[in-house]
Amino acid sequence: MTKLSGYEGRCKLSPMARSVSNADHELTLAVADRLGAPFSPRQLARLRETGYLDPAERWSLGRGAGTASAYPSERISEVVALAHAGTRARARDEAVLIAFAEGMEGLSERAVRRAYAAYLERTQRYLRSFSDSDEPIEIAEAAGKRLAARAVRTADGRRWRKRLRGRPLSPQRELERALANLVSLLLWGRSLSAEHFGSFLAASGLEAAATDELPGFGSLVSDLKPEELEKLFSRFSLPALADLIERTTFDDLARARDQMVEIVEFLVEVGSVLGRVSESGNGFGLAEAAHVQGPVTVALLAPAVFIFEELGLPVERLLELARRFLRMYRAVHQLLRVLPRPYSRFFAPDGPLLLSRKPKYLQDAVRKRLLAALQAHPKEASILKAGTAGGN
Repeated sequence: MTKLSGYEGRCKLSPMARSVSNADHELTLAVADRLGAPFSPRQLARLRETGYLDPAERWSLGRGAGTASAYPSERISEVVALAHAGTRARARDEAVLIAFAEGMEGLSERAVRRAYAAYLERTQRYLRSFSDSDEPIEIAEAAGKRLAARAVRTADGRRWRKRLRGRPLSPQRELERALANLVSLLLWGRSLSAEHFGSFLAASGLEAAATDELPGFGSLVSDLKPEELEKLFSRFSLPALADLIERTTFDDLARARDQMVEIVEFLVEVGSVLGRVSESGNGFGLAEAAHVQGPVTVALLAPAVFIFEELGLPVERLLELARRFLRMYRAVHQLLRVLPRPYSRFFAPDGPLLLSRKPKYLQDAVRKRLLAALQAHPKEASILKAGTAGGN
């Protein structure tokens, strides 16, 4: 046990400073010194009270001399990491998950597990808060209606509603059903009905895995089986994720996080490119991946690695593809962003054939704009050149 002393940091003591133990006082001084910013005993106590920090270790001095307490020296880095994380989000659990997803050093296993448990529990309470009923269908329907009303004020919500045009109900009502089903999947791991699940697949763009086709290639999934998809989604319910995280060693959780960072980074670029080149805009069911963002999402998706491994899905193969083709997809995405959106269709595998059937003036215009884009982005041009030559 190393006693923490010799720090003259910026420690803010409250009027009740006399009640602060020597161990807390010394740790607070050390943390403030490392942060280069004020840090109070009250902040330290709050971390301990909310379960993110172990208390100081205490031992008897013997012969009626009382007890003494101290923190191990590594506790400084742990508290500094928690303090830094606390500046990233309003809720402590979310802040710690952000720090974990970004690989911040010093975070303890206790803090990360506490953050996962608190975040998942808080999300469940939020989804249940839209109704006083105990009936799952009433809870989900109430949540779907309220969430849909809020969603249309966001780009994500409007994108989901746009995909629902032409379905049996109005786009807004279909969106309510889609979100109600999502809530049911998250809380209980099951759909409300086949119709609700269909609305969810359409709104999320996942049904495009079976409906988007390329001449000579077909669809990504020839036979989309809703019952199998629903079984897969049930593994991602909030209670199931909480149980999986609790059963997983911390080293494995960190490994899954690192792998998911690579996978998400790759899928964002793939979804962006396929979303632009596919005729429907849904990118063969992968376009929504372009909108996966934020370290909290990465942290929550990390357990998916274990689910995929249990199902025998080729996680290592996906990582190989990510490492091999990330730069290629990122370069294509950059070029597509500067080209007129209608031109993106010509970057699909059947694009050259499709372009050859267009009038010559359009062919010349596309080639001219593409050449200008390549000249304006030499780095991306060199990546594409190397990729088409068989390297990356």
